Amino acid sequence: MTLRGVLHNYNCMRVDQGKDFTKDDFLVVVVCDGYDRIPESFKKFARELGFLDEELLINKGFMKKERDGSYKMKPLRDVMDYDVPNDQVPANLLHIF
Repeated sequence: MTLRGVLHNYNCMRVDQGKDFTKDDFLVVVVCDGYDRIPESFKKFARELGFLDEELLINKGFMKKERDGSYKMKPLRDVMDYDVPNDQVPANLLHIF
């Protein structure tokens, strides 16, 4: 529903003849609170539109593919520099797709 609202606002601004917006004047950033919390329906939608690519995340070392074919983000400790002390590894990391 949030993305639908963003699209509605975008369309309203584009058709307002008092404004001189072009499609290049807009940027939408989708912020998710962790991969596991993204609904499967949204993951499918994001894949179809090309702004979620698990294979890229795997290739970059942030994700792994499980034996059952599902995807899982790696723990922060596994993706951070090894010289970062354990007590400085954050409990959460913001993922932006």
